Amino acid sequence: MASRCCAATLLLALVASCEPAEISERFSVSDSLGIAVAVNGLVPEEEPVRVLRDEPMQEITGEELFQIRAIQLLDKGEIAVGAAGSAEVLIYDRSGELVLRFGRSGDGPGEFRRISAVVTLPGDSIGVYDSQPHRLSVFSRSGAFGRLVNLSGLVPTGGSAVLRALEDGLVLVGVAGLSAQRAEGVYRDAAPSYHLDWQGNVLETYGEFPGLEVFNGAEMMGRVPFGAALSVATTGTDLIVGTGEEPELEVFTSDGALTRIIRWGDTDRSVGEDQIDAYITHLLAESPPEEAAFFTERASDMPFASRRPAFSQILAAPSGQLWVGEHVGPETPFPGRRGPSRRWFVFSPEGAFLERIKTPEGFVPHALVDDRVWGVYRDSLDVESVRAYAIAGS
Repeated sequence: MASRCCAATLLLALVASCEPAEISERFSVSDSLGIAVAVNGLVPEEEPVRVLRDEPMQEITGEELFQIRAIQLLDKGEIAVGAAGSAEVLIYDRSGELVLRFGRSGDGPGEFRRISAVVTLPGDSIGVYDSQPHRLSVFSRSGAFGRLVNLSGLVPTGGSAVLRALEDGLVLVGVAGLSAQRAEGVYRDAAPSYHLDWQGNVLETYGEFPGLEVFNGAEMMGRVPFGAALSVATTGTDLIVGTGEEPELEVFTSDGALTRIIRWGDTDRSVGEDQIDAYITHLLAESPPEEAAFFTERASDMPFASRRPAFSQILAAPSGQLWVGEHVGPETPFPGRRGPSRRWFVFSPEGAFLERIKTPEGFVPHALVDDRVWGVYRDSLDVESVRAYAIAGS
């Protein structure tokens, strides 16, 4: 596959010479050699934001729900939950009753160290991606262990990967992180991404995408505060990718071809002193005393991104509708804490802006299915549950 840089250069030249195929006041589409460029104008700040009702359509509770990292709706209406806290997969029926649990902590067959995704596979099977050893475990619907698929050879050194399912296989998106080979400074390396068959064999590459914006130096290393990160989602046979640097998404078919670019108007995302101070205050408040003292001494040497990311999460519905979540900040290195409410841009499958939606405080969406959004809810005591909120008619 040609490099993404060359493809982008060619695309810009082609788009510049094309007349828009469809134009409205705030939306236009240009088509060049099968690549559609959907452009939305700046959404006015006074544009209404539809708030989802605080009362969920459904809620699943239980002490087994701890450090939830994945939610997958199964084809019979069951809900599969990946709980990293107990290293288990929990299966609930339509009514929210726990009917099956399998897995445990460890490195052997049927054991997990860090569950990060649950996917449905052909033959009524369930796949569980363990991002620590980078392997996919395949189970029957009854929870019997079947086989292991080792994907470690496709994951960037020192980085991670995101696994998602397509209608015709799997997607493994490499996420580059800190590199021991790098000198001091701020960097954002790229890593390759793949379309796999159900057995984990590489069918095609999507090219390389930039991973985390990180830094090395000042006796510290880690993610750059307010730095960009890669976001991905899948729907049907499409992979949707956003680097977070600009308000833009790229849509690829399963053969690795870029077929659509979705853009929308940008706003001022500058990181000012107030935001930096808020981040440092938050960091110190969440850190143990010994770490807080360390950060206090070195906070002035910590690099900050000059702009906030354009977004921080993508969700895709089976219909192709897309939700793009705003970057909420200030960031925290402590995952799983109760977060603020969040606004989402909603786009049609063609890339036209439809509306803005606001999800409740403490709720982190994971999946769009039919008329509801599923995700993890944390109450004021940090107790987790799985919730579904109605989308239509909210």
